[in-house]
Amino acid sequence: MSTSFQDSVFKYVSFPGLVRFNQSWSLRLTPPREFNDPFEFYPSVNSFFSTSDIVPEFKRLAPAMFVRDLTAKMLPQFRGILTENEVDHLNSLLLLDGNEDSIRSELSPFTRKLPSFPVSNFLLIRKMILSDWPKLMAQADLAASAIIPTTNKEIRAALVDNLASRIGVICFSHSENQPLMWAHYADSHRGAMIVFDPKSASLTRKAKPRGRMGFLSDVNYCATRPTINYQTLTDIDLFQTYTLTKSEEWAYEKECRLVLELAEADSAIKNGASEIHLLSIEPAAVRSIVFGCNTSLQSRDELVRTMRKNHNTNHLSFYQSSIDQSKYQINYTRLSV
Repeated sequence: MSTSFQDSVFKYVSFPGLVRFNQSWSLRLTPPREFNDPFEFYPSVNSFFSTSDIVPEFKRLAPAMFVRDLTAKMLPQFRGILTENEVDHLNSLLLLDGNEDSIRSELSPFTRKLPSFPVSNFLLIRKMILSDWPKLMAQADLAASAIIPTTNKEIRAALVDNLASRIGVICFSHSENQPLMWAHYADSHRGAMIVFDPKSASLTRKAKPRGRMGFLSDVNYCATRPTINYQTLTDIDLFQTYTLTKSEEWAYEKECRLVLELAEADSAIKNGASEIHLLSIEPAAVRSIVFGCNTSLQSRDELVRTMRKNHNTNHLSFYQSSIDQSKYQINYTRLSV
């Protein structure tokens, strides 16, 4: 006989995983890079920069940067004598439209302040710059085209890796009787399925007033890989695309997940060079335990007795699953314990 668990969410675990849960009454916030789907938390990202973004800004800033550097090299003996505004004005004259006489007139304040100011050298350099500047600006497009792909790749990796390293996920399912889930996550039916109350304080107490972090949220399944457009991105779009979107190949899982920053874990234990982050679960958040059809009955009974020793677990019901004799179906039968 199959049993229905209404308004519940389910977590399929191995038997050792169930033992650990009983010992700690906590669930692990698993980093995305440890998931079995390599596409987890790895959406496609539009280019952060294109030539249309970079080149105009480069052309706007390059003259000032270029001539400031040139002026500093050309007039080292005047450093500390000219004010910042005077240096800026001097820089601007290198690219200012106008004939030689008008530029000489603009240089008069400098020659009065600095009798040794090299006017002829300044005018020669200005002529060379004005002659070569269009060619230099044309090369900006080529330089940007060569640099941007690498820059975008590095920024994408930094963004994705940084977010993934700070986030932990607890995965649940809306499916109470899914043979593939039993096979993949419950050690080929040797483990168990834990039945949770999704409205329990344990699963809702870290929810944020804004955004979706800390909420039990359904995964969205798509045929095409999601793309993040950094120019139009909102926090909600980022959360949905980055943390709650998977290939439709995984749709059978009917997954929902709790996503938190690892820093919000209730505790952490050392695991070699890294840490395992845990979220505490009150016994009241657990409604039932369903054992797989290949679970050792001796191990099952020992674990049930251990759980029953805890006075906070008297509300728990236990079920044993078995193979239906005529259908491709797993049946659940309540245990009298």
